[in-house]
Amino acid sequence: LETTATTSNPPTLIATGHASTNTYPIDYTYWGSGSDGTGTSTALSSGAGSVTFTAVDDDDNADADRQYVNIPVTLIDDDINEWSESIVLKINETGNDDVTGTGVSDKLTIVDEDLPPLAKFTTTTSGGSTDEETIAGTSPTFTIGLYDQTTGNPTVSGKKIYFSVVTDAADATPGADNDFIALTDTESDWISIDAATDLLDASGQATVTLDINDDLIDETDQDVEVLLDVKGGDYDGDLGSFATYSAGHYDESAADAAIDGADMTHTYTIKDDDDPPVLKFSESSSNTDEGVAKTVTIEFDDTSPNIVLSEKTITVPISISTTESD
Repeated sequence: LETTATTSNPPTLIATGHASTNTYPIDYTYWGSGSDGTGTSTALSSGAGSVTFTAVDDDDNADADRQYVNIPVTLIDDDINEWSESIVLKINETGNDDVTGTGVSDKLTIVDEDLPPLAKFTTTTSGGSTDEETIAGTSPTFTIGLYDQTTGNPTVSGKKIYFSVVTDAADATPGADNDFIALTDTESDWISIDAATDLLDASGQATVTLDINDDLIDETDQDVEVLLDVKGGDYDGDLGSFATYSAGHYDESAADAAIDGADMTHTYTIKDDDDPPVLKFSESSSNTDEGVAKTVTIEFDDTSPNIVLSEKTITVPISISTTESD
């Protein structure tokens, strides 16, 4: 586990080299996730140093006086949920040709014990203020973020986390010729938060984009619900399985990457900007013989720029009057 102190039983490299009474260095190299024994999470960093064994006397006993050099590895106990990592110390075999097999390297695995972050929308509602025509040209966006389970403060992750965002029609209709373009639980619609390289709030956030259509239909303002779900953390780029990691890393479920926060639904309101249709009689006057029924038609006036579609129920009051000649 990550700790702020030097390991109580630090890794020990047992070195057997040339039978020499002279002092000689044995080099070691750090590579992978650790750097120079500091335990920082700098990927693919490396460093080099040496340890020294003091020359022995001729009468020293190999069993009783065998030398060991402890290499302390100080780990930093951060609060970032990340993959379990490893630090490898390797003896430079140049000049130490008889150091072979298991004696060449020692691997220290840092098992991350930090709680996964909460994932949720940063706001639960938006829209309702910008006309449909305007928002269709820019596409509204809203944000999901990661939050510390304990403090509730914004946080980041050492894992790349994928999310599905799925739209629920609510009272709007999806489709290219309708109110908005649907988001589905398919890889092309997934969004992700990259593994952080800093601790800025923005590094633990991602943006959801919703495409709105500017239709020519008079309707009430309509709601689109967007549902958030954690797919999992990805290590190796294989999005067919979020529990497949390279050698030395541990299988983890989606819940190990992030867990559901309180706000997993965001509602966007489409503000309709279409004028109501104009009604007219199909003809301004007509006549019929006595005893013959006459149908008079009321219709939408399609004279530009009038629209002729409405999703509202329209009730038309009609008054009837007669003249003296009638």
